[in-house]
Amino acid sequence: MGMLSGGWQVDFPHHDAEQLFAVAVDIESYPRFLPWCRLAHIRKRDGNVLEVDNLFGAG
Repeated sequence: MGMLSGGWQVDFPHHDAEQLFAVAVDIESYPRFLPWCRLAHIRKRDGNVLEVDNLFGAG
């Protein structure tokens, strides 16, 4: 893992880009595998653009 201009770069050697994208775009499943995600709802779809409501919390 290394620093990239203002962000982080992480390598996932056992997963390809298509698999990682499938996880990232499955927004409504976030509460099942992200313990700090309380709610994930797709409000609007317009082609490849999504408007979502996410609620994150801790504790």
